Amino acid sequence: MAMHWMKRRTTNASGGGNDVNFFHTIRERERELHKPNSSVKTSYFTPSLVEICARTIAADFENQPPIEHIDSSLQQLVVSFLSTNLPIQVAVPRVESQDYWKACCEARWSLGKLGDSKITSKEEGGWKRVYLERNLEEFLEALEDEYPDGVDSKIQLPKLAELSAPWVYKLCVGRLKCHISLPDFFDWLPKLSSFKVSYGVLTTGMNFEFRLFGIRQADCLGFAEVLRHTKTLTSLSLPENQIDGDKLKAIITGLVRNYTITHLDLSHNKIDDGGIKALATLLIRKKQTIVSLNLADNNMRCEGAKSLGRNLKGNTTLTDLNIRLNRIGDDGGKFFLDGIKENTALQEVNMSSNDLGAEFVKTLAELLRTNTTLTKLDITANSYGEDGGKVLLDAIEQNTSLLWMDTRMSGVNEKDKQEINDALKKRANAKARAKPISAPPSAKETPKGE
Repeated sequence: MAMHWMKRRTTNASGGGNDVNFFHTIRERERELHKPNSSVKTSYFTPSLVEICARTIAADFENQPPIEHIDSSLQQLVVSFLSTNLPIQVAVPRVESQDYWKACCEARWSLGKLGDSKITSKEEGGWKRVYLERNLEEFLEALEDEYPDGVDSKIQLPKLAELSAPWVYKLCVGRLKCHISLPDFFDWLPKLSSFKVSYGVLTTGMNFEFRLFGIRQADCLGFAEVLRHTKTLTSLSLPENQIDGDKLKAIITGLVRNYTITHLDLSHNKIDDGGIKALATLLIRKKQTIVSLNLADNNMRCEGAKSLGRNLKGNTTLTDLNIRLNRIGDDGGKFFLDGIKENTALQEVNMSSNDLGAEFVKTLAELLRTNTTLTKLDITANSYGEDGGKVLLDAIEQNTSLLWMDTRMSGVNEKDKQEINDALKKRANAKARAKPISAPPSAKETPKGE
């Protein structure tokens, strides 16, 4: 009955404009200002029949037939009255309104927790994507592993993933306790292009067990299987997973056959020189795709740095490398720089907190005098001292590409540090001014015939 009345148009029976009661007009304006989900009730006037029907349909939306066949403006009216607590299996297939999904997000999460969701909401999928990605992340974080409480949840996971799949492109799972089947999980989400996960728990209380923390060998083999077959995954981030050399080698068996990954994050793990050497072999293969590599805070030492630098010699794709907090030492830093002297791709390198000294700075100065691609370099928290600062200042004057360098907490005196910063800032500003500004679309010449 309600759906039948929604198809009818209502007319204003109040007569001409001169006959409209001014007080009534004010109330009508007041009514328009009320938000759809507001608990504030309108006063004075009686809702129109159209509105009554819309509210009736919205209140029993689960049991109503699809509303696609009614007028679009009336569809929007129904959606405006929908509860943000609709079962997800009802809302996902039937509601496309971005305003509705934005309201769902704001009702469930605070603005702080939504973070950069406003950026994501402008991408494909909009607010519906934001909601479904966040919802799936929280569901995964709530899963228990090898406990009775998790049995039902594991059965529900495939259903939720299948329901959300068309809108899930990126997942960031803060702490995953359940060791799910990764090949199956990625099969359920064919559009997933970015995945970040850390295995473990935030709090254990008196129930501490080592098995609660870190990735397992089976998980690594699962990632290898995913990497061998994926056609969509471009970014993989596995920080804080206690990955050692052996576990990394298991993942590499998949990486060696992968040509989609462009961003790889293995920071805050336990990867030793053996694991670094195995990973470095990927950097010399044909059809290399990795653009950004993060190896911060691992167990890399001199030999690992030497191998990494040697294999980067002919690499033409990696532009961003982070190896901070690894203690590669003065010799390791020197060997690494020797290896990348002929590299023409690296643009950003972070080597902070690596116990680098005088020999490293001398080699770096030689590199800067000839390098034309490096634009950003972080060498903070090392020990090359005041003499090292003067050597760097001289090298920067002969360099043409470097735009930013951080030398704090390394013994460089304040005067030299300031001169280095001023020189780089001046160069960066000059390049920014020299960069051509493209004309806005409106200023471009309109093709003839349009």
